[in-house]
Amino acid sequence: MAIKSEWGPWRLHSENLTLSFEPNGYYFDLEKGQSSAVLLDWIFQLSGKVWCTPEVMEEYLLALRDLFEPQANLCSFGTDSKIIPDKDFFDKNLSVRAELKRRMRTR
Repeated sequence: MAIKSEWGPWRLHSENLTLSFEPNGYYFDLEKGQSSAVLLDWIFQLSGKVWCTPEVMEEYLLALRDLFEPQANLCSFGTDSKIIPDKDFFDKNLSVRAELKRRMRTR
């Protein structure tokens, strides 16, 4: 199964580890997402954009979930944790999620 790299209008650019909103080029540098506080800041930053519809936010949140697995890696049991979000980190998270989806479909 292919590793996911698109969520609605959002695209993962693995060559420079950014997540961009394709219609206007707005992007987030994923390597800076080292804590739950940073991800929360990004969410509220995005929510203030006039072009951020509920659908755009939903796809963005799905991308963050798939890329970071925040509940497991950043804020498990309400504790803020730090990570090193590099290419290996994202490859592992996306590969694990793809395998889980594959297994669920074969049941």
